[in-house]
Amino acid sequence: MACAALIFSCSSDDSTPDNVNPSGDMGVYLPLKSGNYWNYDNTSPDDLPTGSDSLYVKKDTVIATKTYTVLEVDGIPNGLFTGAISGSSIRKENNLLVLTGSTNALNLGEIPLEIAMNDFILLNAAATPNQVLGSVSGTFSQEVEGIPLTFDYTLTSTAGANFASHVSGTTTYQDVKSSTITLNLKISLVTSGITITVMAPQNVLTSTYYFAKNIGIIESSTIVAYTLQSFPGMTLPIPSSGSQSQLQVLRNYTVNE
Repeated sequence: MACAALIFSCSSDDSTPDNVNPSGDMGVYLPLKSGNYWNYDNTSPDDLPTGSDSLYVKKDTVIATKTYTVLEVDGIPNGLFTGAISGSSIRKENNLLVLTGSTNALNLGEIPLEIAMNDFILLNAAATPNQVLGSVSGTFSQEVEGIPLTFDYTLTSTAGANFASHVSGTTTYQDVKSSTITLNLKISLVTSGITITVMAPQNVLTSTYYFAKNIGIIESSTIVAYTLQSFPGMTLPIPSSGSQSQLQVLRNYTVNE
């Protein structure tokens, strides 16, 4: 199973639900000023890369008259979260952290799955737990090794728990909010006019992020897992199943709020 990643670039698809931005700014949960950087340690019980990553504020950019901040990893990212956010365009709007881009959300064998989004909500500081923040769905078809496959996907962000204090690694952080991003995926093929479900709809990627006020993302936990249907005598260009996980924990940082 190939390593999962979320890698963003410019896009124009709208994936932001209405009426999710309440009045009253609750503060900064990802400081985006020049000079800010965060160093993360990566651990995984599987074959995902470990080591460390350094994420820093690179520059501001304007997309459709709105100013975003581009974050970038110094070197090649080892972590799923840092790989996802490196090169992405993020902005703060009141209590929201939103992202505009497209993502190679998951690679299954040689098959990339790209998802486009516009101001997709990563965090709503005023949300209640389990509140859906953003969602984008779509379908695309691709022939792989002569097999025509159709992919139906939904990428969703959901508000998680809020913590007065939260321990990450050996450090206790105050005023922490969390959110979870899930990727639900179905794969099918048509042969002789018959549609066959290769993979029943399932959450193949789940990433939970923890944001500490005035610091940024202090921890991310990602699980990638899926199982295909069994087809005796048929060889598919995707491993029949897979399961990987990775944890990224903030080691140190410099933040100019």
